[in-house]
Amino acid sequence: SAGAASWSARCGAAGGRLSSGQAMVAGGWECSSEASGRVSDVWLSWDAGASWQLARRESEWSGRSGHSVATSESGRVVLAGGFDGVRSLSDVWESRDGGASWSVVTRAPGWSGRSRAGVWLRSWSDEIGVVGGITEDGDSAPGTWLGSGDIWRVLPGRGFSLPQRYAPAVVAVTNSTAAVFGGMQSDGSPLADSWLLTLSRRSLLMQRESCPWRSTESCASVMMTDGQILVARW
Repeated sequence: SAGAASWSARCGAAGGRLSSGQAMVAGGWECSSEASGRVSDVWLSWDAGASWQLARRESEWSGRSGHSVATSESGRVVLAGGFDGVRSLSDVWESRDGGASWSVVTRAPGWSGRSRAGVWLRSWSDEIGVVGGITEDGDSAPGTWLGSGDIWRVLPGRGFSLPQRYAPAVVAVTNSTAAVFGGMQSDGSPLADSWLLTLSRRSLLMQRESCPWRSTESCASVMMTDGQILVARW
């Protein structure tokens, strides 16, 4: 069996699968007896996590936990929001070289600072989608947002009345659709629903009010190469 990873013990990190096939882990809160604090390092693995290589010790973005990462097949990686130990963040960063360097997309997107949001990328544009999250006061962050740079819009109207939540799983299905799974409500109640957001029709359709898995605090999802969606919960 594999031993301990090269990166330090932490919670609230973010990661994903890069278009190159590598796995990425970025940032988090070192909360062990040996170290404490929020970091901005980036680690990569070519062998499904058996071994890791440091891509960046300190990134351009500040150390944080509870941030969100989304990747695309074009090689783009986006990191958004999080909590720095004092306040919730709303800045957005991107990398096109596997996390070795980062450039700021925006420091003022219009949506409020939040951690544990759901984030996805539109495959044929630079637009980024942000769903929910939690504020530093423990409230669910409102709205589903879409934008790039300093131009963002909240998706309004009857078709986008997604119940507020944090820690949902979000995955881009096509360039104009995204699937949203589960998460937590601000009162601590877990969700096990699933939704399909269709941008071209400006609609949001509940797929399942209760999915087969048990309601849970957090979940994550990934689109498999054969078109299936894998959802993990904890």
